[in-house]
Amino acid sequence: FIEVDIGDGQKLYDTPGLLVPGTLTQKLTPAELKMVVPRKQVEPITFRVASGKCVLVGGLARIEVVGDTKPFLFTFFVSNEIKLHPTDVAKADDFVANHAGEMLTPPLAPGPERMEQIGEFESHT
Repeated sequence: FIEVDIGDGQKLYDTPGLLVPGTLTQKLTPAELKMVVPRKQVEPITFRVASGKCVLVGGLARIEVVGDTKPFLFTFFVSNEIKLHPTDVAKADDFVANHAGEMLTPPLAPGPERMEQIGEFESHT
């Protein structure tokens, strides 16, 4: 642990490299982990996402607009090596199944095997 004095008797403890069980990073291979941890300045990417559309964050996550609403602007601050892909919600599952490990990285090849090891997307609404 790195102790940082922030004044008024308050301290902040940085825990570099502390592995938290159950997190996505625990499921990634060392090569995939190198992809998701930025090594240089991140270039933000913004997508306009309407109802029925989504953005695939590699093969690791899917961000979608739920319900009938106005489009949202989503700005992603992720490693430049993570492939972002906007698509229709109806096509997303097939796209991930067919392109994980290739057009959608991470995970790395073989995509279908790695997707099975990582597990299904969890819904958070």
